[in-house]
Amino acid sequence: MEKVAKGSTMVAIRECVEEACIGDLNEMKNYTLKDVAKELYNRCHRETYYILYKGKPVHYFYVKELLKLLTEGKGELSLVAYLRNNRTPPILLSGATNIFDAYNYLRKYRANYALVVESGKVIGEVQFRTLTWQIIDTLIKDPLTGLYNYHYFNILIERYKDIEKPMGIILVEIENLEIIERFQSATLVNKILKQVADTILHSVRNIDFVFRIDNRFTVMLFQPLEVIKKVEERIQNRLNDLEVDGVSIRFKIAYSHVPELKETILMAIDDCERKILKQSEYNLL
Repeated sequence: MEKVAKGSTMVAIRECVEEACIGDLNEMKNYTLKDVAKELYNRCHRETYYILYKGKPVHYFYVKELLKLLTEGKGELSLVAYLRNNRTPPILLSGATNIFDAYNYLRKYRANYALVVESGKVIGEVQFRTLTWQIIDTLIKDPLTGLYNYHYFNILIERYKDIEKPMGIILVEIENLEIIERFQSATLVNKILKQVADTILHSVRNIDFVFRIDNRFTVMLFQPLEVIKKVEERIQNRLNDLEVDGVSIRFKIAYSHVPELKETILMAIDDCERKILKQSEYNLL
């Protein structure tokens, strides 16, 4: 199996930013706490409301906090008067902060939200739960193609090794990538891998699993053998027609199935490996 370029896994939080509900204190001097609650409910439909003064965050409200203040009969208290004695600035994070550092920082301070700043301006909000899901996604996804990686593949193999319903495995191995990288560019190699990934993804259902490591793609489908054959043929035909910047894609492809061809998923994977190896030996003749 060839070794090819891999993309970076360091995602900046600017890619996870969501719209923040923000008010300018200069425009809210006559607001009561009830007015703030109305604006949060009518305009934002979010859990947090941030107060900025001269572009700088000075306080934030949680929905629950505002509701508590209203039930305590403080709804008519002016916002300015409240902020004199109750100021809680939000956490600020640079948009360039990677998701792991941001996650650890929010976890350290037990915070669910932070404002994100770029070039001195607030660009939105990042949520702890969003960071959590983004990290999970990063850990199981190939950053170059967006497919699942082989760490997740091994997890699923362990989970489904004793499964009793039909399962098919399709293995696709892209050839000559080291030669293309040596004589053309790593950029073209990455472009080829992305195009192949897209081609395979568009050849299967969105509930099927597609994995990538280096120059190898594996498809896991819970389908009868006849369907696996059709999917394999579809992928093969589409890859035969694929060109990237004038370069035709050379590849090997094989399939296997549990229980029609093999008894276990591990045996099915070995079956695909042997078939790929035989194709390589045949090409050398």
